[in-house]
Amino acid sequence: MACGGDGDDSGSTPREEKIPEKAVLLFPNNNEECNTGVQTSPTQSSVNFSWSSAANANSYQLIVVNLLNGSQLSEIVSTTNATVIIKMNTPYAWYVISRSNSSAVTAISEEWKFYNSGPAITSYAPFPAEVVSPAMGENLSGSSVNLQWSTTDVDGDLASFEVYFGTV
Repeated sequence: MACGGDGDDSGSTPREEKIPEKAVLLFPNNNEECNTGVQTSPTQSSVNFSWSSAANANSYQLIVVNLLNGSQLSEIVSTTNATVIIKMNTPYAWYVISRSNSSAVTAISEEWKFYNSGPAITSYAPFPAEVVSPAMGENLSGSSVNLQWSTTDVDGDLASFEVYFGTV
């Protein structure tokens, strides 16, 4: 038998619970267009999310929500940034959950929204059409005429043609 003590035989000192504080979001900016991502495919880009360090936090869980379909991406990191591949030309919301090794309690940051833009969309006018048949000034006979022309469109978005008839 031992003498003295407080009756606690565990031999360990209770750890102090350190509740994490909320992280402060830094980038992508709230309610703005994000155009700094690196395009990884024709429809996706890699975006670096960043936030400030939160007191008593040992790790962070980044949540990114696609606002068009509600799908979520989640990544747990020990740093104050994470790079995630997301769809371009899509609106998103994001927030960070601060976690501590000494507490089950978490802290959730504000939720920010942004639009992940893609490359600028450009459209070019097609090159002028060239008459193939009938040739300019050709005399025609019969009741029907087969009109043919050719053209080139560098961005391939030509939707229709307008054909004009006249004597000039």
